[in-house]
Amino acid sequence: MIRKVLLSACFVLSAVLLWGAPTISITYPVNNGKVGGIVTVKAGTVNTVKVLFYKGATLIGTDTVAPFTMNFNFNADAANASYTIKAVAYDSANVTATKTITVRKPNVNNQ
Repeated sequence: MIRKVLLSACFVLSAVLLWGAPTISITYPVNNGKVGGIVTVKAGTVNTVKVLFYKGATLIGTDTVAPFTMNFNFNADAANASYTIKAVAYDSANVTATKTITVRKPNVNNQ
């Protein structure tokens, strides 16, 4: 068991050293931006094989093909409220990087 754990740790370390750890940014929407309706969230990544997208704690979906994007539906969400969008990038060794932003759905009259 210990040998298996050590081999796994060596593989992860080798992957990170050879290719670098994944990095991620959310390129759209912008942090503290306004949202409404259907919004395509876009993630900029390096050394990434998949991205998981979350609204709050709810997994919205997974994208395994770059460029990494996911449609978020804000139609049913309350107006005049803030929402957290999180994107988690994974590399081939399951090393992760996370980026979180906050967006706001304004009232219809308070655009």
